[in-house]
Amino acid sequence: MDTKKRSFANQVILNLVQTANSLTKIADRFFKPYNLTTAQYNVLVILKNTKIELSQYELSSRLVVSRSDITGIVDRLEKCGYIKRVPHQYDRRINLLRIMKKGKVLVEHLEEKYFQRVETIVGNLSLSDLRQLEQFINQIHNAAKQRKIKDSP
Repeated sequence: MDTKKRSFANQVILNLVQTANSLTKIADRFFKPYNLTTAQYNVLVILKNTKIELSQYELSSRLVVSRSDITGIVDRLEKCGYIKRVPHQYDRRINLLRIMKKGKVLVEHLEEKYFQRVETIVGNLSLSDLRQLEQFINQIHNAAKQRKIKDSP
């Protein structure tokens, strides 16, 4: 890669990271009045939209968070009565997660407001633009995952 492209690629990655940080801050501010974090909201949405109960491991892989992080997130959501751990039918080591009515009501209350917030951010992009952006982000994400695999000891 020539020096000019390398420098520009670095600027693009920096911009992507700054954008991700800005979006995280916006989401965190949105959920704060509801005593939720973005990760907690995402757990509730996944459980609401999944027809089957998920294990914490399955949930952590969908959210790309560590097992210890998902345990804390699940603990807080369970303490609030939004979700419930249910013992696995065949494997006592596994708890499945079930969204409770209180959690569904909260997600349904927040969804439209949250989508409106998202629309204020990306509403000026066409569906085609969004698809292209997703494709580019996926390419960068996949390349980063491959790099991580190659760089690990």
